[in-house]
Amino acid sequence: LHSSVYEPDVVVVLDPTLMGPAVVEGLKPETKVVVNTDQSPEEIRAIMGVPEGKIYVLDATSLAIKILGRPITNTAMLGAVVKVTGMVEIDSMLQVVGERFGGRIGELNKELIKTTYEEVVED
Repeated sequence: LHSSVYEPDVVVVLDPTLMGPAVVEGLKPETKVVVNTDQSPEEIRAIMGVPEGKIYVLDATSLAIKILGRPITNTAMLGAVVKVTGMVEIDSMLQVVGERFGGRIGELNKELIKTTYEEVVED
């Protein structure tokens, strides 16, 4: 089954160059938007042209390069999403990531998630 999300509760933008009309379509006042960017929440709000909703930002790419040595942002954004949504406990996420990756890669990804959890900035 493939379908679109018409009224998202959370939008996560891993690549800020993809921000456009499709990203803001269907946003509700309570929708949380998490963006991988080095720009401020205010700048992202202006770019997106949305007066409402929560905007959260973090430079996941730079943090991933610093910690992993590569610009892999998917696990980096997990930390931000956990913080923003509160849908899962950070310790649960760290445990699962440690089990999934194991060894040094698991430890680095856990460090990245903890860092992004702390670094996310909200407007």
